[in-house]
Amino acid sequence: MTFSEKLKLVKRLYQSFQKTVWAQLATYPQPELYHHLLIGALSPMEEDMMRHQLSHTSHHRDMRRMTDYAREILLNWLMEDLIIEHALFRHFRRIKRIGSDQNREFLAGQQVAAEPDILADGTRYDIKCDWTGYWCTKGVVDLRDSEYPLLVRQQAGLVLTSPAERKLAILNHLDSLKVKRGSQHHSWNKPYYALKLPQNVTWVEW
Repeated sequence: MTFSEKLKLVKRLYQSFQKTVWAQLATYPQPELYHHLLIGALSPMEEDMMRHQLSHTSHHRDMRRMTDYAREILLNWLMEDLIIEHALFRHFRRIKRIGSDQNREFLAGQQVAAEPDILADGTRYDIKCDWTGYWCTKGVVDLRDSEYPLLVRQQAGLVLTSPAERKLAILNHLDSLKVKRGSQHHSWNKPYYALKLPQNVTWVEW
């Protein structure tokens, strides 16, 4: 799925809740910069600003250009906010953002911490987005680098969401899953962990 297709999908999801992407961006620290970034209209000064904010992120970017990496981060923030506000309230009583990017500010590489996105009813969860529908159809979730053992050490779970199908699944007890470690992921060119979803995993519409 191309970036423009992803953006159109996120816009439709926001509209389904009588909201707009642009109104959500207005709550972020640099709404004008983020707006220009999403529509591909950064000025030279804004590009320099982005390079400064995203310094030392080559490991996280993989093969992506700086602007492509930043746009994907923005889309993921928009999806996380929509999921937290309009989907997870059905599953948890109390939700608190705890991730290093909870303030919706771009972070330099040394500032990026391996902290799950939310604390929900006392348990940490990382929110992951699958734009292709692969997780639902194949029953496998790939996590890059050492992300899986870090989540296990923190006794954290996963909130998996598939925007195109408007479904989510909540995984607890990650240490009980069947896991395969790979040496080089075809997209990231980095080691990864492939998590086999249990047969009884429940995908619910939101």
